[in-house]
Amino acid sequence: MSLEDDVAAQLEAWRAKQNLSFKEAINSALRHGLKELDRPKTREPFRTKPIDMGPCRLANLDNIWEVLEEVENDGSPHS
Repeated sequence: MSLEDDVAAQLEAWRAKQNLSFKEAINSALRHGLKELDRPKTREPFRTKPIDMGPCRLANLDNIWEVLEEVENDGSPHS
């Protein structure tokens, strides 16, 4: 097994700061990483901010066909 260059560089920098042997650094990093892999990720719920769009320009939205007809006629009511 071998480490990729970027991982080896990060590990060596961390090992030197912690004054650990290579073996101690590898084992410590793996233990920590493996615990993190098993830990469920906490996520903040997605929130949207409501905005006031004013009153509805259509009297009734219950009948989609009427709504579509009004929209297709540029919003002018049919007679």
